Amino acid sequence: MSKVVATALLISLINHGAYTDMASAWEDQDFVRNCPPSRCSDGGPEIRFPHRLESSNSSSACGASCARLACSGPDTILHHPFLGPCKVTAIDYKKAVFQIIPLVDSLSPCPLQKLIIENLPKPDYRYSRCSLYDAQPGKTVSCSKLLTPSSSPTDNYDANIADRAVVGPISCLSDPSHFSYLVDANEYIYSLPLNCKAVSKGIIQIPGLVTADGPTFKQLAERIVNFAETTVSWSGGGIPYNCSRIKVIAATSSVAAFVVISLVVATALYISLKLRNGEWKEGLGPKY
Repeated sequence: MSKVVATALLISLINHGAYTDMASAWEDQDFVRNCPPSRCSDGGPEIRFPHRLESSNSSSACGASCARLACSGPDTILHHPFLGPCKVTAIDYKKAVFQIIPLVDSLSPCPLQKLIIENLPKPDYRYSRCSLYDAQPGKTVSCSKLLTPSSSPTDNYDANIADRAVVGPISCLSDPSHFSYLVDANEYIYSLPLNCKAVSKGIIQIPGLVTADGPTFKQLAERIVNFAETTVSWSGGGIPYNCSRIKVIAATSSVAAFVVISLVVATALYISLKLRNGEWKEGLGPKY
């Protein structure tokens, strides 16, 4: 029996492997045909998996990232959760980052005010692992005097705060008697001079994270205050991981089911051969 079963299983597994390779090749061809790369213009960044253009006719299954991309004329637009619409100038698929420029409302006397969030929305746990939502909160403060590293009106004032956690003065929020700054909201208020006070409860979410070996809050925030080109990551979101996990489970289940079926077929073949050779008769005992 062992030789018959082994032979049957070997042939079955070889056929299954060939079928799997063929099916995989067809799946790849179908994906490329149904989800081709696209651009908003000839010189624009290529949009391909895990991204898709919302304005395209491709299926939602063609994308698996948390980034919302669309075309506005020849421009590729990213709808950033905190910055709003941003022009995408480049996409690095290896590093999983966008190069973006926040769009300025030319009709607004102070575009930065539109980035102030009075009440943060409840977190959407579908995107809890999406790094587009990584941000450092900043608050606007008003000071009656220019804030410089050398000024120290109180013993509690951190003289280095202006170098790493303060951006400004912001001209469109200032007036002749007060200077407005954007300050890292994680700093204590008593770290600032006594002539400074918070002007609102709203915050501005600055994309990115401040780390010991990374950029400071000031470096991140200066790009946003000036609406300059900045880099944001789009990694995470959990969706690609879930898809890979489902694919592995499905493949494993398929192989396991195939092995069980192959064993049943091999056993049936063995019994059939034994009956044909007259080695078995009705019942389970051998023929005498």
